[in-house]
Amino acid sequence: MSALTDSLTQIGYSLRSCLTGLKVVYFNWWKFRERKQTVMYPLEEIVYSPNHRGALVFRPERCIVCELCEKACPVPGTRTEKTIEIYHHVGATKKRELDEFYIDYGSCINCYLCVEACPVDALLPGASFELATIDPDAQYDRSRMIYGMGQLSLQPESAERGSFEHAYEYVPRDRPFDAAVSLGEDEDPAEETASAGESSGAASA
Repeated sequence: MSALTDSLTQIGYSLRSCLTGLKVVYFNWWKFRERKQTVMYPLEEIVYSPNHRGALVFRPERCIVCELCEKACPVPGTRTEKTIEIYHHVGATKKRELDEFYIDYGSCINCYLCVEACPVDALLPGASFELATIDPDAQYDRSRMIYGMGQLSLQPESAERGSFEHAYEYVPRDRPFDAAVSLGEDEDPAEETASAGESSGAASA
């Protein structure tokens, strides 16, 4: 009998938890239904700001084959030792010459440590977040997500496609986006600032 009671109690707790979650979702949907910022992707294209950090772009003409990006990468690749692999040879001038540069996007976590380590800006954040645009067949075959420098050099940089004037045009302009949404409450930011100033003044007094 106690086992049946415990089972019914657990079922009751589960149902109550589900109903509580549904209630929160419903009230938030009803409250913010006029504040939709959803874009009908892929029918609509978002214009990103110039500082958008998307898929990496490689500029082979700037590369000095220092291998700092390869050493800075913390993630092993799916088929290689590192997510970034550099192949080079020593030329007639006794300097390293780049043969091939690979990024395994099957394991890349977009930490941008390689971008920070590169001293000549050969690796840059790009404007694209759709890796399928590099190789459309990669969405069906994960092994094709190892991209070479020929594919990476064709990707646009963020500043080439970004625009502060047109970024986030999909956000409704009839209301500011810093009051209720950012604070999580229906409060006026000006009142928040005033009350904060009064409290700090009282504390200093």
